[in-house]
Amino acid sequence: MTTRIAPEFARSWLLVPGNAPERFEPAATSPADAVVLDLEDAVAAEGKAAARAGVIEWLRGGGRAWVRINDTTTSHWCDDVDALAGVPGLEGVMLAKAESGQQVDATADALPDGTKILVLIDLRWGSRQHLKSPAPKVCSGWCSAVATSAATQG
Repeated sequence: MTTRIAPEFARSWLLVPGNAPERFEPAATSPADAVVLDLEDAVAAEGKAAARAGVIEWLRGGGRAWVRINDTTTSHWCDDVDALAGVPGLEGVMLAKAESGQQVDATADALPDGTKILVLIDLRWGSRQHLKSPAPKVCSGWCSAVATSAATQG
């Protein structure tokens, strides 16, 4: 299943633990508007590399989904964006625990032009005002923001 509607209009987001590949296909065929394979809170630190490899294998095998990546303050973030860059089937990334626009920019810069980014704002530290990015990347969206690289904002 692919996302049936634009992410800024999606009403149901089904998050699936990234370390449960047996659940990916059932999620993809569910009636959810979007499926998100979760590499962040759903996966313990020691299992992140294996979960990331399983997610990428499934996407390369014809699956389509969003991927919730680790926040930029962790070493796992770099591993996530490096591994996901250019992977077929990636509908976009969900950036966890964003606290600043610089984190959104860093994520957009690390991924190919046009990669969608759904920003999850950590309200303890960030706000929509603080997350405003100097580049025209924030489109609209959810209770946070959907962003894409500047190349798609034409």
